[in-house]
Amino acid sequence: YDDAVAKSLLVEAQTFYNLLNLCDGLSDRAVHIGTPRRANNDGSADDNSPGESQPDIVKVSPRERREHAFRIKKHMESISLPLNEPAYTALIRILSKANDT
Repeated sequence: YDDAVAKSLLVEAQTFYNLLNLCDGLSDRAVHIGTPRRANNDGSADDNSPGESQPDIVKVSPRERREHAFRIKKHMESISLPLNEPAYTALIRILSKANDT
């Protein structure tokens, strides 16, 4: 996001909405984008392909999530992009998790 903004790249509205939802976190649900995962012999999903390393998981505090989300929201306001319902809901959840309602 920051690289796109720094390079003045156009970002689609749906990308902003997805970013706000990602600020809410993925702890309560699983998200998979792309091709289907390979199944192991036991039927479970294989999260690692040969030669692929998993990125380190970085813990982000609720305060940091709130800061990122509202920075994105401020940018959306500056380009007159309205919040859709899922993005608005994500902001409410972020504020609730940060105990800032």
